[in-house]
Amino acid sequence: MVTNSTIYPFNVLKIIQAVMLLMTLLTPAGAAEKDVWQIVFDFQVKLAKQGNAAAQEKVGEMFEEGRGVKQDFTKARYWYTQAANQNRKGAINKLKGLPARIKLSRAQKANTKGSKDTQQQLARKRAAKEKAIRENRLRQQRAAETKKNAREKALREQRAAETKKNAREKALREQRAAERKKAAREKALREQLAEERKKAAREKASSKKNQYSQKRLTERKRPGAAVTQKSIQGNGQADKKEGSQTFKADPCKSKAARFMSTCKKK
Repeated sequence: MVTNSTIYPFNVLKIIQAVMLLMTLLTPAGAAEKDVWQIVFDFQVKLAKQGNAAAQEKVGEMFEEGRGVKQDFTKARYWYTQAANQNRKGAINKLKGLPARIKLSRAQKANTKGSKDTQQQLARKRAAKEKAIRENRLRQQRAAETKKNAREKALREQRAAETKKNAREKALREQRAAERKKAAREKALREQLAEERKKAAREKASSKKNQYSQKRLTERKRPGAAVTQKSIQGNGQADKKEGSQTFKADPCKSKAARFMSTCKKK
């Protein structure tokens, strides 16, 4: 900001201050400052073109610093030279030190650029590291899910195998139970058949006995049956008497000799 009343006439300084105050009140802080410097630059350029050495020096400063206008060292040297040609001491000194300042400014810009590049590289490295961490976590999560799914699948297969085994064992038990029931039924049937055969045999024997008894009873009731019976009994007693006598003399000559093992040898 120009405050030296020796450079500008009093009324011009007042006008610049009034414009700067008005712009500050009507616009935001950053925009107001930028617009004010543009106004100052335009005003200074007009004076510099009219041959004002102080204005020429100020325009050179504004080009060198990039205030109110884009930074341009070539134009800054030009305006410093114009003011120095008019024996402006400040312009002469600034013109001498301009190369060093240009070198310093460029170095600062390079450092700033290098710092920005470094920051960008660090940011890229951080982003790459974070990405690698996310990918690693994702791989671990997927691997854990794969293992979990494999365990669940193995468990399902094991349960299915156990279910099949239990089903086979149950079917085998049912088959054995059915075979035992079948064997029990067959055994009961055999026992029933054996009992029926025994019963039939008893009934048959009883029937024969009854028939024989009935036959004997019928024979007794026929005429002459008593005489026959007596004769039979007499013959039997005679045979017994003869047999006893024969046995006393020679047992092997009796009628019972055929039943004796000693007589068979003879």
